[in-house]
Amino acid sequence: MKNILIVGIMAVLLSACQSNEQATQTIIGQWKYDGDAIMAEMQNQEGITDQDIMVVQAAMGLYKTAVFEFKEDGTLNMITDRATQVGKWHLSDDAETLFMNMSGTDQPNGITALSEEKMVLAPSPESGIKYTRILVPVGTTTGTE
Repeated sequence: MKNILIVGIMAVLLSACQSNEQATQTIIGQWKYDGDAIMAEMQNQEGITDQDIMVVQAAMGLYKTAVFEFKEDGTLNMITDRATQVGKWHLSDDAETLFMNMSGTDQPNGITALSEEKMVLAPSPESGIKYTRILVPVGTTTGTE
């Protein structure tokens, strides 16, 4: 009975490692915001004010050309027209949270969807982010280009 329990625990841990590794490989690369999709998603959220919409529109204007480059070594580059900011990134063991550190503190971002075509990060009101962030691989055509 004890051996069955150990094998079961090992299978769960192996599955979590594979899930984390698959998610990591999916994230590695260059991503950009899909401003149109973010604004459309925001219209569906409850409790969003006109001021919230204006703030997000301004942010999308600032980040329109921003590229988030997730490197295999855990380096995160945020590349804009003006500068490149360097930080770090990593995933939680269960691959459900993306931690990005651009200022000395890990900022958790819940991953609600992840595929080769799209990464969706949940709102994080405690961090002042009231909207869903939708990223697509660089080279993908969006309505904001």
